[in-house]
Amino acid sequence: MTSSRPPFPTAIDSTMLSTFKSCHKKFEYSFLRNLHVSEKSIHLVAGGAFAAGLEAARMKCFTPREHQLEWLRAIPPLEENGLFISAFRAFSREWGNFDLALDHGKSFINTWYALQTYLTDYHPLTDFIQPTFTEDRIPRIEFSFAIPLPIPHPETGDPLLYSGRFDMLAKWDDLLVVLDEKTTSALGDSWRKQWDLRGQFLGYCWACQQLGHPVHAAVARGTAILKTKVNFMTVPVIFPQHLIDRWYVAMVNTVETMISAWKYDHFVYDFADGCTAYGGCSYSMLCSAKDPEEWVGNYVTRVWNPISLKGTEL
Repeated sequence: MTSSRPPFPTAIDSTMLSTFKSCHKKFEYSFLRNLHVSEKSIHLVAGGAFAAGLEAARMKCFTPREHQLEWLRAIPPLEENGLFISAFRAFSREWGNFDLALDHGKSFINTWYALQTYLTDYHPLTDFIQPTFTEDRIPRIEFSFAIPLPIPHPETGDPLLYSGRFDMLAKWDDLLVVLDEKTTSALGDSWRKQWDLRGQFLGYCWACQQLGHPVHAAVARGTAILKTKVNFMTVPVIFPQHLIDRWYVAMVNTVETMISAWKYDHFVYDFADGCTAYGGCSYSMLCSAKDPEEWVGNYVTRVWNPISLKGTEL
């Protein structure tokens, strides 16, 4: 393989944890060597654009100046208060030059329509889930964190960080919750049930607690973007403290195993479900080749940022 060992990340997030647990080799290729297929995924493009537009709309309403103005008015039509304009500018900027005429359920037009419908059904000012604010009245929208762990970085000796970003630290009535938006292609019982033991959400709650926010609940709000319609589902999940503590122990163990694999350059191949799930692993070309290095040129280098990246489809 490589002649020199790639640096170990300074921050770990839920995506890196789940990738490592599914396949050590995929973790190495994705987050140590930063190899990725050159083609963009429509799911990531659409999810990222949706998230950017929604963030812009919320900030339009809840930044201090705008928030005061909106409440003084009787919440005029969305078109008149500029909410759609703000959302569309951010949406189209995030979409970029990806195929605008793509015939797909998550095409540019369908995804923008889904965001319009979302902002109509869940207007930021009348949504039953509302943001919390800092002492300076800054809304906790696109909430980012980086929490030091009791694990030294194997190269620098500084504490490793557990990092992440979710859509909003919010309140549902009097309940403090982590709100995370998910774009998908289908909603139903299986989508609803997948959050009950979701490490991503347990990690968000743990991180908020370290920052002084007593969070024990997460809300997954799904937007199913189809060619002919848009569906929504809001799923609250309550996590008892023992479950959050159990997640933390498991997370620390996984990170320590990551470091061991890095130190000894021993990343285990999965050779199981991880190779074929979700349409197949993008690294199957490397894993099946006699000399993977001959095929590395088929990939581009892109460094994962565990705080800024968003819009992942689930």
